[in-house]
Amino acid sequence: MIDEKKTMVLLGNRVAHLRRARGQTIVQMSHSTELDYGFLRRLEKGQVLPSVRYLIRICNYFDVSLSELFDFDGTLQT
Repeated sequence: MIDEKKTMVLLGNRVAHLRRARGQTIVQMSHSTELDYGFLRRLEKGQVLPSVRYLIRICNYFDVSLSELFDFDGTLQT
């Protein structure tokens, strides 16, 4: 069974890690993805799960696949 809260936290950590690795701020990511700054802050804090539409925007921003975005243990090559 998938733990929703754990997934929210892991996804938030992954997004924050990828964003920082690009040297980008949440504001810059917000502008590039056209996603609300507050939403992205909550996402990185593990407080929300984005819709598939938003996940696609995030994947496009980082140039990763959905499976790579959800690769929390680093078993996939990015």
